[in-house]
Amino acid sequence: MIIVEYEGDQHRTEWRQWNTDIDRNEEFTAAGWIVIRVTGKAMRRPREIARRVYDALRQPGYTGPPPRFDEDWIRLFEQ
Repeated sequence: MIIVEYEGDQHRTEWRQWNTDIDRNEEFTAAGWIVIRVTGKAMRRPREIARRVYDALRQPGYTGPPPRFDEDWIRLFEQ
């Protein structure tokens, strides 16, 4: 159970959103979810995000292949 959440700047600057996000994150974590928080800066490094998700999948036992950064990946995420 993995959640990837994008943290836009409004999540940081609006106190109500900030507190809602913290509460929700705590609820998911308490329920056993792995929460991966991604910022705008991290979005400029999509391979790192893919590796973080892959590492999170492996924690509970996933044994599938690691992400491949082939031509399709580059076309979709790195142009």
